Amino acid sequence: MDSSNVVFTISNLYLKATSNAKTPPISLTNGTVTVRLAGTNRLDATGTDGFAGINVASPATLIITNLEERAKLEAYSGKYAAGIGGNRSATVGTIVLSGGIIEATGRHRSRHGS
Repeated sequence: MDSSNVVFTISNLYLKATSNAKTPPISLTNGTVTVRLAGTNRLDATGTDGFAGINVASPATLIITNLEERAKLEAYSGKYAAGIGGNRSATVGTIVLSGGIIEATGRHRSRHGS
């Protein structure tokens, strides 16, 4: 997603990147993106080699907030990436968590976010 200022809501969303994926489930490359959570959401890149569940590349900014008190986001990476943050060997932008229940899991010595 390459934009200057975007706000969108995800509600009970499940996205899974396959092992031959060419991109993570969500990828931000520029601007500021606000994701508003409703329900339980899962972004899964576990079968990939080096993709984040949500890639936030520099200079992008990701803001996560909630619309419902128990809104939840689960983000899982592939090898050597972050659940929320950078793809393998990538420079990470800014991540602001301001609401919701967030579970971000990186795999295999991830150093690029949460």
